Amino acid sequence: MIHSSIDKRYRPRIDEIRFSLVVSLQYNTQVMKTILTILFVLFIGLFAQAQDAKAEVKVAAQVESVVLVPSTIEATLNSKETKVARLYMDRNYKVKKALSFYTKANKTKLA
Repeated sequence: MIHSSIDKRYRPRIDEIRFSLVVSLQYNTQVMKTILTILFVLFIGLFAQAQDAKAEVKVAAQVESVVLVPSTIEATLNSKETKVARLYMDRNYKVKKALSFYTKANKTKLA
């Protein structure tokens, strides 16, 4: 009988202690994960830097002289031709351009 009455009085306090232990264990787990992640990244970085670099291979460079020759471009114009031709990339270009107009109803509406 005495044990059950003591248990009833201290039951909320015991539950509170259990909850605080669970929370502290979860917090410690998160801290340990963070510390282990940082140590892992540092270990990998230091391990990568500690690798022996291969010796640089020297390549013999060849020097050649370049002679610039001035190029002369002669354009022969035929003075008899005066026509100008227009070239469009697509058939019915003007029709498609005229039909591709935008109105306020075509604009996208933000929610």
